Amino acid sequence: MKIEKINDNKIKVTLSTAELQERNLNFQALRYNTPEAQTLFWDMMKQAENEHGFKTANCQLFIEAAASMNDEQFIVTVTKLQDKDLAPVPQKKKLPAPELKVRKKVVPKNQNFIYKFNDFEQIYNLVESTEIPDNLIATLYEYQNSFFIVSKPPKQLHLIISEFGEIVNDSVVIEGILAEHGNKIIENNAFSAIANSLKK
Repeated sequence: MKIEKINDNKIKVTLSTAELQERNLNFQALRYNTPEAQTLFWDMMKQAENEHGFKTANCQLFIEAAASMNDEQFIVTVTKLQDKDLAPVPQKKKLPAPELKVRKKVVPKNQNFIYKFNDFEQIYNLVESTEIPDNLIATLYEYQNSFFIVSKPPKQLHLIISEFGEIVNDSVVIEGILAEHGNKIIENNAFSAIANSLKK
């Protein structure tokens, strides 16, 4: 279990598949908030307090969990909500300690899509056979021997691109992983740059 302190109100916990298996857990168990998942959560909070002074007593928490692209790691982000983040509510009796809840992410309308390509030839074939606007913003990454393009194309073009490359789920989390650990090859104008290279 690796715990990173992002700031005073946020930590990121990285767990391996083996660590979950030791506790008879998997990603589905986390989603359904089993007793084992709750035990794991409080163990994480205890370790975070010991290592980073991250105290959660009397705090409202926002918790997100996501699997990595290769499903070998699971990332749990815990954020302490400030008063300004909370809507006013009537005074109630003190509730039990917060449970670990995993939200199923829905890509917003303005969120980027991420397309995974097993090799560069797939991208070449896409660009050769498809008319892609020069002003379409797209960034190309290389990560773990695969290529990823982050973009937000129009609906029809999105369908065409997805025939050549695989659409990656949890795009918000994966985009962060690519930005931090991926090799950025072409920024913003990936499609037009590749198209221009084919014309030479």
